[in-house]
Amino acid sequence: MKAYVESYGCAHNESDARIIKGTLLQEGCELVTTPEGADIIFLNSCGVKHATERKILDRIKALLAMNKRVIVCGCLPKINMEQLLVAGAKEFLDTDSLSKIPSVLRGERVPFAQSREDKHSLPCEYGPIAPIQISEGCLGNCAFCGTRNARGRLHSYLLEDIVRSCRSAIGLGARELWLTSEDTAIYGLDSGSSLPDLINAVTSLDGGFRVRIGMMNPGAAKAILPQLLDAYASDKVYKFIHIPVQSGSDGVLGAMRRQHSAADFSLVAKAFRGRYPDCVVSTDIIVGFPGESDEDFQETLALLERVRPDVTNTSKFCPRPNTAAALMDKLPSQTTKARSVECSALGRKLSLERNRLFEGREFSTIALKRAKSGGVIGRAPNYKQLIFEGELGKEYSVRVVEALLFCLKSEATKH
Repeated sequence: MKAYVESYGCAHNESDARIIKGTLLQEGCELVTTPEGADIIFLNSCGVKHATERKILDRIKALLAMNKRVIVCGCLPKINMEQLLVAGAKEFLDTDSLSKIPSVLRGERVPFAQSREDKHSLPCEYGPIAPIQISEGCLGNCAFCGTRNARGRLHSYLLEDIVRSCRSAIGLGARELWLTSEDTAIYGLDSGSSLPDLINAVTSLDGGFRVRIGMMNPGAAKAILPQLLDAYASDKVYKFIHIPVQSGSDGVLGAMRRQHSAADFSLVAKAFRGRYPDCVVSTDIIVGFPGESDEDFQETLALLERVRPDVTNTSKFCPRPNTAAALMDKLPSQTTKARSVECSALGRKLSLERNRLFEGREFSTIALKRAKSGGVIGRAPNYKQLIFEGELGKEYSVRVVEALLFCLKSEATKH
């Protein structure tokens, strides 16, 4: 049987997609690179944003029009089943039913799981970049978030199982490990472990690899800040933090049910840059949340000016099904759009200014994948993207010759 896997969304979803592929290969399927040549299609969906959902729904319709058997996986089946049915989808796998893929291949319909499954016991396809799940779910109750309806409450995987998966990925050639979950900073709170413990265990493994720590909420990061800063000291850890603040207004953060303040975000960012001056700070902003005033929005812009993130992902508020925010009165669309334009422009300005600080710097890196514009992509020790001419899998010393908005154009000096 020929199978095609198409995945959307975050690194956590990408990890699920690798498990889907690994299971299909173990079951004797041939993985194909286009849907046209497939007998069965696994579409791994994301439900974080309305725009992504619409794109996926259109894609499902297009795939079904090819008279293909389409299995919709990922978060959308538990976030917005109604719209999936309207799009014509008929077969689904939730995020805790990936072990049931052999049953799906036999033509069986699989009900949603009633308990967690151990994903570290499932087959997984690893490459030069290996997303490694450390937990599922979260401890928050954000008013705007539909993902919790799909992933549930926190479930941390055992530290030794995660380390075993990391060791396996390294043995199969992985040069970059992504430790991923909905909130990496709460890892282990349900199992007597912690993210710093896990980082220390992973970086103690032998091999030439680096580790990227996934998204962590500012309040949870603050709670373990001293230990977290120490764990980042390893040369194997990218000096990169993704800490979504969502708003610079504590009033809006309260309405969002976020478990942090704007000051918490600033404190974590300042601590990391104080210990690691090159540290990349990435954050997320939602503009136009119900009740956001002009003054609230200006507080967000002022916060960004003070902290100066390297990356600012700006999203317009759009209600997700079965969330508290879906019942709130929306702001006028023109207001939200105007704020999105202004915030995005400031984010781009700050990104370019931060990138320009690295012009002329030299870094050691590994060519991990090909760039769409030509050349290869490597990462600086702070995870900034380096574009240069080289061969995949080889190590290089590169010098940054030009700072662009999303990358550092570089030239290889030796390898």
